[in-house]
Amino acid sequence: METRLRLALVAAGLDCPLVDYPFQPSPQSKEYRLDMAYPAQRLAVEYDGSVHADAVKMRDDRTRRRLLEDAGWRIITATAADLPDFRSVVASVKSALAASRLK
Repeated sequence: METRLRLALVAAGLDCPLVDYPFQPSPQSKEYRLDMAYPAQRLAVEYDGSVHADAVKMRDDRTRRRLLEDAGWRIITATAADLPDFRSVVASVKSALAASRLK
């Protein structure tokens, strides 16, 4: 699904996001991986699939989200409910990228 979302972003005329982007909040903390990222704009694009029903994974994702937000990142999350075409997610990413250019 991450690939389908990435292809939808590129098909909409956006730059291809970096895939499996490493994020380490501090030198002492563990490294996290973002599904997709536009690092210059501090924008993460994540796809949450059924694996997120696991309580441990959900806790880890919430911690990662908090650390990303603390570092000034915006996170746009897509789920199966956004299928089949990801139009609303693509619109959100376009809006976030445009807003980051205004700063």
